[in-house]
Amino acid sequence: MKELLKSHKELTDAIFRSFGIENGYGDIDDKTDFKWDFTTDSIHWAEEDNLYSNDIIRGPAVFENFVMFFVDNGAGDEYYQIFDTTLRDENLEE
Repeated sequence: MKELLKSHKELTDAIFRSFGIENGYGDIDDKTDFKWDFTTDSIHWAEEDNLYSNDIIRGPAVFENFVMFFVDNGAGDEYYQIFDTTLRDENLEE
């Protein structure tokens, strides 16, 4: 278990560093398979025929074809989300 935990921490730290985030912490929510768009204060994405959104706390941070936001889901949870820039859809309705 200790090796798995160490690997998890190392991989998570590497993801944060890729985006230029030196002191990243917490969960990373992978949304790289979904269409998405954002405004100055919120991110929204289509998943299983539903449209979801979170408030943006910080971001975007960009690495290659990916973008990361630190978000608040409105229910007291704050975490990071990563999206694929090639799936950005500016016509996605909020």
